[in-house]
Amino acid sequence: MATDYFGVLGVPRDASDSDLKRAYRKMARDLHPDVNPEPGAKERFQEVTRAYEALTDPEKRRIVDLGGDPFDSGNGGGAGGFGGAGFGGLGDIMDAFFGGAATRGPRSRTRAGRDALIPIELELDETVFGVTKDITVDTAVLCTVCAGAGTARGTHPATCTTCSGRGEVQSVQRGFLGQVVSSRVCPTCAGTGQVIPEPCPECAGDGRVRSRRTIGVKVPAGVEDGMRIRLTGQGEVGPGGGPAGDLYVEIHERPHDVFTRDGEDLHCRVTLPMTSAALGTTLSLKTLDGEEDLDIRPGTQSGSVLTLRHRDCAAPGAATCSCTSRSRRRPDWTPSRRSCSATSPRCAGRISRSRTARHRADCSPGSATRSTDADVTTPDIGVPELDGAPLFLLDTLPEHDELLVDGDEGRHAVDVLRLTPGEQVRIGDGQGTVAAGSVVSAGSEGLRVAVSARYEVPAQTPEFVLVQALPKGDRGPLAVDLATELGVDRIVPWTAARCVTRWRDDRIEKGVAKWRATARAASKQSRRPRLPVVTEPMTTREVCGLLGDADLALVLHEQARRPLAELDIPRDGTVVVVVGPEGGLTDGEVVAFRAAGAQAVRLGAEVLRTSTAGAAALAALSMRTRWV
Repeated sequence: MATDYFGVLGVPRDASDSDLKRAYRKMARDLHPDVNPEPGAKERFQEVTRAYEALTDPEKRRIVDLGGDPFDSGNGGGAGGFGGAGFGGLGDIMDAFFGGAATRGPRSRTRAGRDALIPIELELDETVFGVTKDITVDTAVLCTVCAGAGTARGTHPATCTTCSGRGEVQSVQRGFLGQVVSSRVCPTCAGTGQVIPEPCPECAGDGRVRSRRTIGVKVPAGVEDGMRIRLTGQGEVGPGGGPAGDLYVEIHERPHDVFTRDGEDLHCRVTLPMTSAALGTTLSLKTLDGEEDLDIRPGTQSGSVLTLRHRDCAAPGAATCSCTSRSRRRPDWTPSRRSCSATSPRCAGRISRSRTARHRADCSPGSATRSTDADVTTPDIGVPELDGAPLFLLDTLPEHDELLVDGDEGRHAVDVLRLTPGEQVRIGDGQGTVAAGSVVSAGSEGLRVAVSARYEVPAQTPEFVLVQALPKGDRGPLAVDLATELGVDRIVPWTAARCVTRWRDDRIEKGVAKWRATARAASKQSRRPRLPVVTEPMTTREVCGLLGDADLALVLHEQARRPLAELDIPRDGTVVVVVGPEGGLTDGEVVAFRAAGAQAVRLGAEVLRTSTAGAAALAALSMRTRWV
């Protein structure tokens, strides 16, 4: 029975094209999978779309008017009858009962071969510059004795005596309506209509043999981990000497000792003394194709990202290196320009974390003053005596006079920061509680700290919530790192309709854990006593509920007319920012977010990446609220 497409759209049979379009748009807006996650909504949306297509296409509309179904594969264009019901006609039914059924004929012994997949591991420089690699593959190749025929020398295939070369056998059963003829594949020749009396001794009649061979693979420059290179005709040879399939070589990139890769960019981390970061220096950085000079400007802060332009992986013979300069801890005092120069022979080289006490003894009285009186000051974070003191985060903060920082945090304090007794440190629980004190000992057990004070760091206002669509590749942790350093309070992972990356099943738990670890590391690096909360992933409907509860809800969109700078930002409450995927937001998502009360805004003329747009928006919001 043909589908009533007019009833599906809820319009009369004499509806005009504008009526059809109006009805379709209304139903599609309510049933679109991006805004309606209810069971059956997707199937209902597809049914409505199919009805609209059938009634607006002239040829399909003609079939509908005749009472047929344009999407029925068995439809012959007429109304009703056995042909419209999916039968081949009345003659086929009579043949099936009374012995007139036509045969399908024998099938060929020669069939196409399957594709093969071979993984190959490459070093970073090989993926950047390209390389030619020899790989060993074990596949089926054409038999050289029979050349794929499957017969011994001097012999030929013979006609199957069971089916007489037809490839199928028929059986007749008698019933009260007459005789019924059924056909099945011949069990002797497997449907080919031929048998091989004397098979080839090399391939046993298959026309192919297993063989191990070496193939040269030319890897182009700029390939990434997970890419596949297709070698046409190098896969498995098919049965009977059929055409060979393709061979796919999958690229696996080994981790590099210095660089980590992010698409076409390379990143590395460099540790500098505090004096080099404060006064400036030039580093000789080893890239993949030689050494490059990297200028460190005076006053470079810890965590700064410096970029060597036009050294990306897309250009053969070059590499991009975004270097993170990790300057050592700033002490709670700075040299005064009036009485002591940091470049003078007397004080040069003494401004370091591990030699703070000795510097004070060597310099003359008044040569070192508190940062509140010096010409160069460090930013105040709420506790002036501890400005610049490193922060360590523990799961719990016991009420003891002496605390032990062990594990990864302790090893970092002892081996990387090289803290010594007497230096000031802070220990927090990530919830705003901080214990301040001085180092008692630093050794194999970790860092032991004598607590001198405890205090609570209040949460900043307004609360910033970032709804982050999953970026492609490994750029998700980058988005979390930047947002954490810029003061985000809550990060909500969101799988948008056009997201390339998908978290399914066990990947959800791993993805959330990775984001939370990144937020913790970034909080420690930026000395945040309060960790941002990384929630479980939300659906589009849940995001709409979050937007409806916010005091200000913003959706970043490159086509929005209103810039973010023109908005009135509240000084308290909750501000939610939604960042879409690389492919942009769908129309359904935009409509749903606007219905929830969100405003579409743009940052500027430039279109930022998904992994950096959220951080840029947080910086703009902070300049209007928290940083004023």
